[in-house]
Amino acid sequence: YGAIASDNYDNIVDVSFNTDLNINIVGTYIINYYASDSNGNFASASRIVNVIDSTPPVVELIGENPIIVNINTPYNDLGLTALDNYDPSLTVIEETNININKVGIYNYTYNVIDDFNNSTLITRVIYVLDYSILDNIPVINISDDSSNNIANIY
Repeated sequence: YGAIASDNYDNIVDVSFNTDLNINIVGTYIINYYASDSNGNFASASRIVNVIDSTPPVVELIGENPIIVNINTPYNDLGLTALDNYDPSLTVIEETNININKVGIYNYTYNVIDDFNNSTLITRVIYVLDYSILDNIPVINISDDSSNNIANIY
């Protein structure tokens, strides 16, 4: 755990330590170091170790990205899945600029934050389109009757 001792008389001084340090559990731990020389002189030192979580949550959108929505149609985002290596309760902040009454490209953004302020940002792109224009497009039907051919090939 990273300690050495020196002595003006002994060339080699053994160092021992004790600790309850667990690098898999977030917290503050103390490592106590002890050394003594051949004359019985004793020294000690302590080190504080902070085990922190610096891993952001892993997130994935549910459903397609991007997604197309017809104008004036209610939109409810399908959401996301989020997992964290340490924190079972995550904070999810949703933000969107979607206007389903206006054709455009919009974002639906999630910011997922764990208790240690590690965060992951993920965005779904939403295209609001107006499909009503398809109702007024002329349709041309071509019959299979070959006697109505207009084109001549030379």
